[in-house]
Amino acid sequence: YREADISPSFFIFLIVFTAMLIGDGGYALVCLFACLVSYKFITRKGIPPKFLDLFIILFIGTLVFGVFTNTYFGFQPSITKFFMWVDPNSEVGATLLKRFCFYLGAVHLSVGRIWKIKRNPITLSTLSEVGWIIFTWAMLDLVNVLVLSDLGPARMVPMFIVSLILVIFFTAPSWNPISCIGQGIGAVALSAASFLSDIISYIRLWAVGYAGGMLASSFNDLARIAPFAIGVLILILGHGVNIILGLVAIFVHGVRLNLLEFSNHIGMEWSGRNYDPFRKS
Repeated sequence: YREADISPSFFIFLIVFTAMLIGDGGYALVCLFACLVSYKFITRKGIPPKFLDLFIILFIGTLVFGVFTNTYFGFQPSITKFFMWVDPNSEVGATLLKRFCFYLGAVHLSVGRIWKIKRNPITLSTLSEVGWIIFTWAMLDLVNVLVLSDLGPARMVPMFIVSLILVIFFTAPSWNPISCIGQGIGAVALSAASFLSDIISYIRLWAVGYAGGMLASSFNDLARIAPFAIGVLILILGHGVNIILGLVAIFVHGVRLNLLEFSNHIGMEWSGRNYDPFRKS
């Protein structure tokens, strides 16, 4: 009863995560077709309709992303290039997608911190959570400097200073300065480094999607030089395996970002309690 229900944010962000992890409009169409064709059959077997509805929505999001990147089964057709917003195979496009991953991570983690503030009474210690939100965005700037070789923006150092002051002095506000500052410094020592790794971990969305695109392109190249029958077999098996790997990535990476990184920032313990509403206290 004490834990937050993260279903709304889990659902919204999982759509984006899935779109980037699979990242292919052709694969999305295949999965959508499979879901729609087998819908009645699967639901008759006892599978909840909402389970299939979830995947249909996820694959629609993936299709939209595939249209924006003009990627279909590892190809980038010129006929659909009009709808392309970013070319994932270009250096500029790859950098843009990496940057998007980091910003997405900062937004995701900030939502968790804001949610944590909303769930708890407003006290002086709330200022420490505000500090952690500012620290998240300062760390985002640092990640862009370290990974993307950006020049550090002028706001980065002041944001670090303000955030650390808030965290150190308001993590455990007390009239005892030694206790107050000591616990604040301890919180910084325990958590600061994890913010860097948490934001960087969102680059997995680009990396997995890019790897899937390279595999798809490789299968296409192999099929092109093989005899017709063998080429068709390579395409079916190769793209089939790639689709399966993409589906696995939803659970390995997409769900992980919600259940680990996000949950840590919202303060979830995953402790659980038995539902026992009529027990005498």
